[in-house]
Amino acid sequence: ASEARLDIEDAADGEFEKAMREQHRQMLDRLGGYALFRSAPHFHAKFVLADPGNGNGVGIVLTANLTREAFERNEELAVELTGEEVDEAFALARWAFWEYAQHELIDPKDRFRAVKPLGSVAHPEPSLGIRVTSPESKGLRDEAARLVEAASRELVVANFGWDKDHEILEFLCVRASEGLAVTVLARVRKSQMPALIALAESGARIFGFKWLHAKALCADGDKALVMSAKLQPDGLDRGFELGVRLDGGRAEEVRTRLGEWSKAARWELLASPTLGGVLGNVLVWKGNRLHERTVEAERHIDLGKVDSKSANVQGDAVPSRPLPSGELPDPAHKIIYAWRTQNSTRGA
Repeated sequence: ASEARLDIEDAADGEFEKAMREQHRQMLDRLGGYALFRSAPHFHAKFVLADPGNGNGVGIVLTANLTREAFERNEELAVELTGEEVDEAFALARWAFWEYAQHELIDPKDRFRAVKPLGSVAHPEPSLGIRVTSPESKGLRDEAARLVEAASRELVVANFGWDKDHEILEFLCVRASEGLAVTVLARVRKSQMPALIALAESGARIFGFKWLHAKALCADGDKALVMSAKLQPDGLDRGFELGVRLDGGRAEEVRTRLGEWSKAARWELLASPTLGGVLGNVLVWKGNRLHERTVEAERHIDLGKVDSKSANVQGDAVPSRPLPSGELPDPAHKIIYAWRTQNSTRGA
């Protein structure tokens, strides 16, 4: 359980964030007394394991939070684990539960109480399938770097969080600038735009989504990593995150999912578009904001009536076109200005 769900009490939070915190509280009230909770603000891993520890357990690693929105609305991924991967994930979860948690909840009538590391569960050694971010391992970051370096034909990356200055994103920009086909799937958010623009300017193709929350890298279609981590320090360098390394058919299925989503994407980021190259609804990045605009094929502007000295000489009656104020003008491929001339002394 992540304390981040409860720690933020900012009045400026949106309705969605407030609703998520309330759902989290209700979950604690409902399960408290039946389940032992241990929490920390750095817990971000997402997994479900059943009967682990004997090689015959079942489980999944997810990109999704356990919310209705994640299961019914977002673009998310989950990987069914092998028995060996279940045990590897369980060993890491057991270590985090007893050695990395900061608070504990047993009875829902009580508040979380502070706990210290148990001091008797060793951090597992690196495994073949499950990768982790923890104080003792940067396995997710290392695996992400390995995939970016190993790709020879294409690299497809989906994520919710991007950091322009992180070494993995800088590496992605380098590979894109070298000519590697890099495809990026991202949720359209103001805070992510500098990183996404850097990728687009390097040659990557960027697809934007309203609700995407999946986090995965896929190299050449046959190597992949599905994880809970954002491509940010809180994810690849700090915290507690889990991911699973995939090869062969399992990786190919991830590539297929990401390809299907790319085809259905609502937005594509163009770093240096021309006005004639876009039509319809667009988002313009200007002044550290995303502005909604509609590019029309043709737009008509009525400039009203103007005076003319003579019907034969109307050059002096051409009105000036209005200049845009501080807001972006409404763009169009062709703008037609129309006006009516009149002689104020003799009528229209």
